[in-house]
Amino acid sequence: MNIRIQRACEPDSLRNELGSGSTGSMPAGFPFAVSSNGEIIEPILGFLSEHFLSRTTGRLTGSSVASAVSAAYELADYWRYLARSNKRWDEVEVSDIELYRDSMYGSISPKTQVELSQATITHRTSTVVSFYGWANANHEHVALMTSAMTPLRGRQRATSYTSKPSGDARQRGTIARPRASYSDEAVHVLTIEDYRRVANELGPLPSDEQRDERASRDRLIAELALQTGLRRFEVAHLTTNQILGLAPDASAPYAVVPLRIIVTKGGRPRTVLLPSWLAIDLMSYIDNERALAIPTRRRPHSKLRTENALFVAHPWARQHVGHALSPAHLDHLYRKAVLNAALTRDVIKTDPFTGKQHIDKAPAHVFHGLRHTFAVWTYYARREAGDVEPWKYIQAALGHRSLDTTLNLYLRAASTFEATVSDRLMRQMQIMRQHTNYAA
Repeated sequence: MNIRIQRACEPDSLRNELGSGSTGSMPAGFPFAVSSNGEIIEPILGFLSEHFLSRTTGRLTGSSVASAVSAAYELADYWRYLARSNKRWDEVEVSDIELYRDSMYGSISPKTQVELSQATITHRTSTVVSFYGWANANHEHVALMTSAMTPLRGRQRATSYTSKPSGDARQRGTIARPRASYSDEAVHVLTIEDYRRVANELGPLPSDEQRDERASRDRLIAELALQTGLRRFEVAHLTTNQILGLAPDASAPYAVVPLRIIVTKGGRPRTVLLPSWLAIDLMSYIDNERALAIPTRRRPHSKLRTENALFVAHPWARQHVGHALSPAHLDHLYRKAVLNAALTRDVIKTDPFTGKQHIDKAPAHVFHGLRHTFAVWTYYARREAGDVEPWKYIQAALGHRSLDTTLNLYLRAASTFEATVSDRLMRQMQIMRQHTNYAA
């Protein structure tokens, strides 16, 4: 079954696609699934609308468009599985969903050509479970569900495992929804030397005394993530108003100023502490480099519709001049810098159609690794400064609801990293946490 994901290009485009049956306009970029005969798959659209949009305003509720797009692709994958199994979505039993989950183990992703990770399987399964929770509670679709479909909402038991699940869950009549253990999640921390190599590829800071002619935007993006632990979409959604509203002290460059983050995971605003030197550099970027990149007119369907997005495309970006950078673009810029810094790892890839394998070079670090690095570097810096509970500060900075999440995710990584920390490296690390431009 050929299913494609399309995205609304303007607020009323999806309503035009659906006709009079639409429940209202959708925000730009919002996804919907279309079958091979050109029909919109209503159950998927209904779930996405209910899960990601406000019923009153039609706007996103605490999530990014990227989250909705991810869910759309995951449900489209499930729909294809049902088509191969000759099953209708409203005629499945619990065991069918578990078979779908089990079928993903050992599968090769056509996009990455590597085996699906536990985290991917977990996320896809959770999305399907959430979909059926919505379907059973929705008056328009509950009548379509067969009596064999056990209501799932509120009955899921989260389980952790590293091997394929057994059939015991089928006998219980509920879905054992897998959860990737925090202790097993990959946490990659950069050494100071590795980051210096990447930083050299990203470009200079505005305050560098002997800076070259390269732009400073990409370096500032990385510095924000490294110094505050912000996620990539949180960085991408920062605005000039948020930076210009700060009051950094030029006489105390290592003092911090509070930066309120509004667009966050889960929609829970939080405050991070930004070094004054970085705030001053960001203001310099706004007044100079960014000012040159703002065109007289902007496309109304820019991926990030705010007129005052902090990070925008360069003046030489042709038709995209001044358009806000997407989270995916941030990933691309950082990946390119890591590869140029010759920080790579070998990855065995498999053609899902022929089964032929080959070794490819992949970046040893990804953008999210800057968040991990912030957590571990901050732990050591605060511990050396006398903080007896550094993890509580890190929990608040990262926006974790539970301290256990922070500890389970980073404690083992910090212990492993400690084996590489010498007294000299610790002194450099403390300076690095204050200002990245230290003398070698």
